[in-house]
Amino acid sequence: PVFLSLVPPPPPPPAAAGPKAISLKPAELARFVGSYRLTPTLSIEVTMTDGALQARATNEPALELAPMSDREFFYRDLGIAARIHFTVNADGVADQLTIVDGTRKTTGVRVPAGRR
Repeated sequence: PVFLSLVPPPPPPPAAAGPKAISLKPAELARFVGSYRLTPTLSIEVTMTDGALQARATNEPALELAPMSDREFFYRDLGIAARIHFTVNADGVADQLTIVDGTRKTTGVRVPAGRR
């Protein structure tokens, strides 16, 4: 019918909102800084610069991480769906990280500072 061509189409649905960053103090972030071995040839180096965490995989550039909770992070401003979840020991220091990308999970164990 002709009258349907006069009705404007409905607006598109809003884009899915990405994760929302929370604020953590540098002292809270410091417990995650370190090197985590995922495979014999692949590690993730977590550093802190200007109060923000960055993760750098072997032979890759560092990417900023934003906290979603006190232990879960996402890659800021890149549209990367992967999340990083840290597991902490009894002292509250991270001893492993898990990268969750869809249904795939990859875990890396923290390497002691002298054994990197």
